[in-house]
Amino acid sequence: DLGGNLSTDIAITGTLDAPALDGTFRLAEGRAGLPALGVTYRDIEVDAALAQGHIALNRVELHAGDGSLIATGRIEMPRLTLGQYTIHLVLDDFRAIHSAEYLATLYGDLRLSGTTEAPVVAGDLRVVRADIYLTSTAGGDIKQVDLTDEGVRFLIESYTREAGVRSLKREIAAVMR
Repeated sequence: DLGGNLSTDIAITGTLDAPALDGTFRLAEGRAGLPALGVTYRDIEVDAALAQGHIALNRVELHAGDGSLIATGRIEMPRLTLGQYTIHLVLDDFRAIHSAEYLATLYGDLRLSGTTEAPVVAGDLRVVRADIYLTSTAGGDIKQVDLTDEGVRFLIESYTREAGVRSLKREIAAVMR
């Protein structure tokens, strides 16, 4: 599933050895389905400019789930090949994957830079929701498990020590009382 309204005004000049692109590229009301990830990016908006051997990403915005991803940056394009890049990403409640096996929702402020051969990722990324669904396609046998009160207490004590999960520990403990 791919669609949207594309408008471009691009001039190609120079030679085969030294081509030059100049112009603008805009995508409005875009959508792109990625079946392998189980998501469809919608309301895609792209505002980019091409000049002097680079692409300026003035703004790229897309939505998935209840959230969004916004990107800005610059991509060098020597001889029309991908070169150095610097891209700033802001993820806000962004559904990165929602398949039969996985679900992940992200918040973050990331900076991607470098090249395809030597990429660099820096910044803050928080996985606010991540689920792994065990299905018969996951391999192995899946069996019903009955937890005793002692087993639930063990899970609470062993797996709820991180700051982001402490409130969960309090809620489960309240239910257990």
